[in-house]
Amino acid sequence: MITIDVIVLTKNNVDELKQTLLSIPLLRQKLFVNILIFDGSSSKIPLSFFADCLGDLSRHVNYFWIPDVRGIYPSMNFALDQVKSDWFIFLNSGDSFHPDFRLASLESYFLSDVSVVFGQAEIISSTSRLSWFVPDSKVRSIKTWLRYFEPNHQAIFARNILSKTHLFLTDSPIGADAAWKRLILDKYDYAYIRQPFVVFNLGGASSTYSWKILKIKLNEPSRSLFAKLMEIIKYLLFKLGIMSPAVQLFKSRILGLIF
Repeated sequence: MITIDVIVLTKNNVDELKQTLLSIPLLRQKLFVNILIFDGSSSKIPLSFFADCLGDLSRHVNYFWIPDVRGIYPSMNFALDQVKSDWFIFLNSGDSFHPDFRLASLESYFLSDVSVVFGQAEIISSTSRLSWFVPDSKVRSIKTWLRYFEPNHQAIFARNILSKTHLFLTDSPIGADAAWKRLILDKYDYAYIRQPFVVFNLGGASSTYSWKILKIKLNEPSRSLFAKLMEIIKYLLFKLGIMSPAVQLFKSRILGLIF
């Protein structure tokens, strides 16, 4: 049997936490899912909340109250230390597994030699639903693509070994998220699935690509000129995609020419 820890991070967001919990595929033949909830709220969530959401299936929930952990990446590092299953994936409260995603579709990858399975995400903005950057079939190097247009961490399944050896580096000049993904790309065998695993809400500093964030990235001394160019392209396409979802159809063709 393959075991999977679904790590859910939440803070003062009980309303959206419920929809996240209800989307998690708990009972599947040959696949056993545990839910690890890491709550940074000022007060504990009562255990009755999980029973109300999931009924008897609330036995799959392991609840950790961590009000003293400041920031999402310290919380994620704390969570990594608690992983016990064969595989794990991160979700934030408000995220949900995509309605068309079937956990069983990844079973062959979970049983293979790969240590990371990258997928895609569908993004909900205030005005539309968007797909993440999808590489064109003519892209020559998926690895290069993933280094610069990496999926968000909510669309990555990783083996247990990564939780014990690779933390999120909060002082990384390229950002903790990007540094972690590039590290596992370089060190482990991986698979890339052209399918949305999750749906997540576009909002907050980590998912809203603003001019302020772009300036910070362009000023990071460790970024090469090529990496800065990629950030500018991502910013422009992100803005265009938000204004017109139809532009999403042209993204992969444009970027395919680069790679």
